Amino acid sequence: MTDDSKEYRFNSVISYLRESGFTISDEKHTIVTSEFYAKIISPEALPVLELISYPSLGNGIMFQAKLVNLKEQFPKLSTSDLKNRIELDIAMKEMLNENEILLSNTDEELMIQKNFSIDPQKTESKFEILDLVSTLQTVTKNVEKWVDSNIRM
Repeated sequence: MTDDSKEYRFNSVISYLRESGFTISDEKHTIVTSEFYAKIISPEALPVLELISYPSLGNGIMFQAKLVNLKEQFPKLSTSDLKNRIELDIAMKEMLNENEILLSNTDEELMIQKNFSIDPQKTESKFEILDLVSTLQTVTKNVEKWVDSNIRM
């Protein structure tokens, strides 16, 4: 896939979201390395999503939602402890697996991620993106509720 094609796909997603009332901020395009980034803010003030594309995703693009700032919210709980506690909950696993959403973490953050690919030439692509965003926002809210009720100390 050419860099132009990847940029076109990324820009198509941004366009679909803008047309649907989402605010796009912190938009960054690094054409040389084929890396793209944007912050997606819902009109309903739902969880903020990030739209990311970088070379190792190949044809894909990724939505990401940062759920928890571990250092601020759980200073005594290590990242691996938090991730293990979440992964032990069967309902949580089902919710994530059902939607093919990944639970990921760094030393500072817990996040959900969803990789996807679209064909901007197809008319249903816009609806697929909006459905995916809706699903991610619902899952994000549910994960945050789960964290609040099961992890907060």
